[in-house]
Amino acid sequence: MALIFLVTFDIHDDVTRLTVDALLEHLYDDQCRIQQSVWLIKTDKDTAAVKSDIKEHIDPEEDRLFVTVIDTRAGAVNLENAGIVWLKKNGIEVV
Repeated sequence: MALIFLVTFDIHDDVTRLTVDALLEHLYDDQCRIQQSVWLIKTDKDTAAVKSDIKEHIDPEEDRLFVTVIDTRAGAVNLENAGIVWLKKNGIEVV
C-alpha cells in the first residue's frame, strides 16, 4: 500500500540540493515539491527506505533530513495550489 511522505532537508551545498531535488523527481513518479526544501512523495517504500534513498546523497556531517508519513489530514497556510491539489488527489484533507 502506498504511503504519503513529507520529506524535508537542509542542504548546505547548492549542488547537493539540486542533486537531491533531481533524485526525488527521478526516484518517485508521484511527488510534489511544496516548498524550497520540502517534498511530498507517494511510494510503496517504508520510511527507512525513503530515508536511505536520500541519505547516501547528502553530507552526513553537515546536512539534515527528516522523513515522516502524512496520514489523513494536513494543515497549511499559503501553500501553492499545486500542493493542495496534489494532497487532495492523494486523499489528504487540507485544513
